[in-house]
Amino acid sequence: MNTPITRISPKKLDKRSAVIPAMVVVLLLLMVLATAVGAVYVPFGQALKVILKKAGILASANTTANQENIIFLIRLPRVIVASIAGAALATCGSVMQGMFRNPMADPGILGVSSGAGLGAVTAIALGLSAQSIYFLPLFASVGAITAVGIIYVLSVRGGKIPTLTLILSGIAVSTFIGAITQLVLVNSNDYEVNTFIFWTMGGLNGMMWQQVKLIILPVILFIIILTTFARDLNILLLGEEEAQSLGLDPSKTRKLLLLLTSLTTAVAISVCGPVSFI
Repeated sequence: MNTPITRISPKKLDKRSAVIPAMVVVLLLLMVLATAVGAVYVPFGQALKVILKKAGILASANTTANQENIIFLIRLPRVIVASIAGAALATCGSVMQGMFRNPMADPGILGVSSGAGLGAVTAIALGLSAQSIYFLPLFASVGAITAVGIIYVLSVRGGKIPTLTLILSGIAVSTFIGAITQLVLVNSNDYEVNTFIFWTMGGLNGMMWQQVKLIILPVILFIIILTTFARDLNILLLGEEEAQSLGLDPSKTRKLLLLLTSLTTAVAISVCGPVSFI
């Protein structure tokens, strides 16, 4: 039986189109507010002036050096990383829910978090995370992508990826990788264990501009690419047969989306660690 398609009136489309710019403005205001709130209170206006000055929009502002250091060096990088990582995980969660037609689906079923955890603990155990801030995100990303690759190989059946097989493979591989991670931790010292536990808790403390540079370009690029699949995701919601009748290859589309969501999630959690479901 064909699924009925609900037509949206032009007025509703106009309203939805107006909501997005409004939400962007609200987000920017909240980001400025987040830089003003903390152990040392900075007035909202002063925080905004610091950001505009550092962006080159204001030539000068009556702000103190202490306020500029707090806003620009400590709080602003943390807020930007939080926004970018949140956008990445929200986008990937939406894509996964559309692919599997399940409102509770998230990138975790692909083994991204467990793979990133193994990569992170490997970098910590080898002492590489103490040498450079780039090693831990790099190893976490490689671990996440490797885990997804293994799950993909185990899930493919005749060129297709059955949803149930993918989920079961994800659970099995995640459990196995988790066991390896625990084995590495057992043979690690207290400092390495504490470092890994702190990373797995997920957090934004200690975020600097290096982490912003590491995450901002790839995540924005992947999000832009994922948004181009909006029409395909809507078609997938109609079912396999309906999607094929409309000229869409469900198997090929899912493969591309799995790859993109895996890469996006891997980059996001490699910097701020595994965070809660979005």
